[in-house]
Amino acid sequence: MGFKSRRERARKEHEFTSKSERDSMNESIQNERERREKKERAKAVLETQMSYKIVKLFSRLMDDWCLDPIIGLLLPEAGDTITAVMSIPYLYVSAFKIKSYALTVVILKNILLDYLIGLIPIAGDILDFFIRSYNANYKLIVGYVEDDKETIRKVKKSALLSTLSVVFLFTAAFLTLYAWYRLLAWIFG
Repeated sequence: MGFKSRRERARKEHEFTSKSERDSMNESIQNERERREKKERAKAVLETQMSYKIVKLFSRLMDDWCLDPIIGLLLPEAGDTITAVMSIPYLYVSAFKIKSYALTVVILKNILLDYLIGLIPIAGDILDFFIRSYNANYKLIVGYVEDDKETIRKVKKSALLSTLSVVFLFTAAFLTLYAWYRLLAWIFG
């Protein structure tokens, strides 16, 4: 145990702090208070905007009321494209309202996976009843808006892998479309 002066021992025992320590603590407390107030104002503004209300509505309609799989069943392939287009508000809110690259790329990955799974005949439509990508994306947005540290940490941790996944999925989709185009050109030549 190291030698401590009487002043240091008294400060520790009685929780006395110097003026500079108190000023530093007060400044930190004030900065945190201002950061939280700014977040609360931003949250209040976002929650009143139409794009946020649409995201909330689509989450309920597509997943809670199961319109995503029903549309996919009623309109094979076209229904999956329609439901994927209905995910655009999620990208808009994450990219332009929340302004988070990490959140946007994770949401985009979820949308692409839901779309590709939905394209699998019959099995994809059945899986759509269990895979709730609209609710998952909505929860991610809410987590960011409410400054949930766990959600933000999880999204930031998976951003790089999501970026690589999005690049891979777009490349696979492009190559598939190109292969179909070449096949049709060869057949109808």
